[in-house]
Amino acid sequence: TPALANFDIASKSGSGAGTGQVLRGDDLDEVTCRVTIAPEGAAIAVEGRCAVPEGAAPFDVLLQPQADGSYIATGRTLERRADSQIEELRGSPDANALTLSGAAGGESLTVQFVPRPEDGLRIATRRTLPSGRQDTSVVELARR
Repeated sequence: TPALANFDIASKSGSGAGTGQVLRGDDLDEVTCRVTIAPEGAAIAVEGRCAVPEGAAPFDVLLQPQADGSYIATGRTLERRADSQIEELRGSPDANALTLSGAAGGESLTVQFVPRPEDGLRIATRRTLPSGRQDTSVVELARR
């Protein structure tokens, strides 16, 4: 049997919206997000905004493809969290997902883009803070 092709995040270009949950320490909250994925030259822009109880959290990330098939993700207009020293995430797609990770200053962050049925997309995050607290989120997006 032939190997499955690696997941191509560009195949999810367009706009999506969805809901999910964010767990920060012991606090579980609902989250609602809007996301747009669009080619930008050779790179892919992922931007949007998520609404959590304390307000809106915008994001704007550029996924830059590398010669070896991996990606480097960097924030653009988004200001980094004041308590974060992570400047970029790196990772490679496989048949099931694009997983990007980074670490700095005792903190780690992983973001995973997972293709879902009916052209959907799951975005899952896991951040471990220097204190050891883990914050996670999972959002299921449907194309608009």
